[in-house]
Amino acid sequence: MNRIAPAFCLTLCLWVGGLPLNAQAQTNDNRQDVPKNDLQSNREAYQREDLELNIAYRKLMAQLQDNGKERLKSAQLAWLKFRDLQCEFERGSREGESLQSIQHKSCLAAATRQRTNELSAWLKDPNRP
Repeated sequence: MNRIAPAFCLTLCLWVGGLPLNAQAQTNDNRQDVPKNDLQSNREAYQREDLELNIAYRKLMAQLQDNGKERLKSAQLAWLKFRDLQCEFERGSREGESLQSIQHKSCLAAATRQRTNELSAWLKDPNRP
């Protein structure tokens, strides 16, 4: 019995002493997942916004005459280039690769949503400049 008690106490102390290390490791793992989750969330948001943009674009193209279709196509291609360059610029000013990717997808989603709203407004009022 005398030999078991010290061994038990030693085992218990090592186990209890190791708990904060385990908790810290779990906390660090969770923090690493946050940017991944944010990136995935922003990626999904961008994909949804892009789908909505394409729907609005197709509807508007269907309402336009040939000349209007060509102008919209040119404007849309120019806008896509602007959006991509703008978001790439914003991405470069952030620190950390994960934060850059999150910011980039967030920028793409926001700009795409804004463009969808513009195209949707033209759908409602075709006489709008």
